[in-house]
Amino acid sequence: LSGNCPTLDLDYNIYIEEALHGHLVAEVAFVPAAAIAGLVLTFLQRPKII
Repeated sequence: LSGNCPTLDLDYNIYIEEALHGHLVAEVAFVPAAAIAGLVLTFLQRPKII
């Protein structure tokens, strides 16, 4: 094989702040969903079996 071979670039430029911001967005989206689910289950209770 002659010529230049492409090199593998392992520099992904991943910063911890970007990962934390993505995690924070997921948590912030989960809080209203949990609150809405709690309200729905409060008003639409299943009959108690026991």
